[in-house]
Amino acid sequence: MTGTRHTRWSSSGFGTIGDMSHDFFTAGYLAASDRAADGLISRDDDPHAESERWCPPHLHGDAASTWREGFESWWEPRDQ
Repeated sequence: MTGTRHTRWSSSGFGTIGDMSHDFFTAGYLAASDRAADGLISRDDDPHAESERWCPPHLHGDAASTWREGFESWWEPRDQ
């Protein structure tokens, strides 16, 4: 695909896939999913504490807040 940037989501939970470079909510959710797959977080953990712990240090203000919301959304109930 010409002109489209594709980068795998990094361990920091932020990467570029098309226009997702500014979708901090999705980046946070995917970061939580990656950490769960690696056994670094579990459903028994406190979402707020874990989002504070794993938020990328380069994010500040609204970007960091949105990233943490996405990360914490991984714990929301979903249909089984």
